[in-house]
Amino acid sequence: MGQISKCGNADMRRLLTHAAMVLMTATKSWCFLKTWGIKISKKHGNKKAYMAVGRKLAIIMHRMLITGEAFRYTATIKA
Repeated sequence: MGQISKCGNADMRRLLTHAAMVLMTATKSWCFLKTWGIKISKKHGNKKAYMAVGRKLAIIMHRMLITGEAFRYTATIKA
């Protein structure tokens, strides 16, 4: 729970933030994660939104690894 701390691997944090930035800016298709990130961006700014989406990406990828499921673009966010 909480933000991405600085006690992990710096390269991994950088990759997650970069992936979130690409998801929110360079992709044309909309998914629940991009929509959620845009809402955060309007309220708190781009940097915090990129970190939040990066953290959410890490959680989603970890869950995908455990369950073996594919990413669903139309899934709903559990707040």
